[in-house]
Amino acid sequence: MDAVLARYLPDFSAPPPPPAAVAEEPDFSSAWFRAPAAAPAPIPVAASAPAPAGPEIEPFLPRAAVARPVEDREALIAAAEARGREQGRAEALAEAQAQSAQERAAQQARFEEQVTQARRDWSAAQGETLAADFAAAMQALDAALSDRVARLIAPVLDQALQHRALDELGAALRRILAEPHRPVVRVRGPEDLIAALEARLGGLSAGIAFEADAGPEVSVHAGETVIETELAAWSRLIAAAVAEA
Repeated sequence: MDAVLARYLPDFSAPPPPPAAVAEEPDFSSAWFRAPAAAPAPIPVAASAPAPAGPEIEPFLPRAAVARPVEDREALIAAAEARGREQGRAEALAEAQAQSAQERAAQQARFEEQVTQARRDWSAAQGETLAADFAAAMQALDAALSDRVARLIAPVLDQALQHRALDELGAALRRILAEPHRPVVRVRGPEDLIAALEARLGGLSAGIAFEADAGPEVSVHAGETVIETELAAWSRLIAAAVAEA
């Protein structure tokens, strides 16, 4: 130990003896006569800069074993009951929602059935009303058409009756004029009718005396034979039919 310390301490012992004198001229350029070299200036260190700290070595200490928590049976039971209540509430809510959906579907079905039945009832009622209105309209149209047709056809019927009466009178006069002992024949009636009858007879009308009359009927007098049309009666029947239409 002393030897180690003595190595780092300065040596204060007596200096070595000077060298022996030599006859030669001393060399003043040797290292012995040189000025000592200046020591390097120390590097200033900031006072605020902390000295670098080395890694701190954590002492190894034995750790105590972690104690297991004591189970709280009452807390576990309360938590289980809470979970059960929550699950029951969720199941009850789901069941209520399903039942509500079924009730809404049933109400919708009943509503649609009621709407369909109301539409059927309305259609039936409207159908009956429309049928009655249509029948009444057809009857009114039939009456109107009958009246118009009757009024339009009445003159035609009168003319048809006149033509037929003239045809029958012409045929009767031909039979009378064809007899070997024909009597004197006189025809009386409206001027237009006797003119039409004369045109039908042609050359046979030369032996007939035509006389215009203001009456509606045409009469034929041949001896004791008298032939008279019934145009007035037929005209009254046609007028009555038109009035009833």
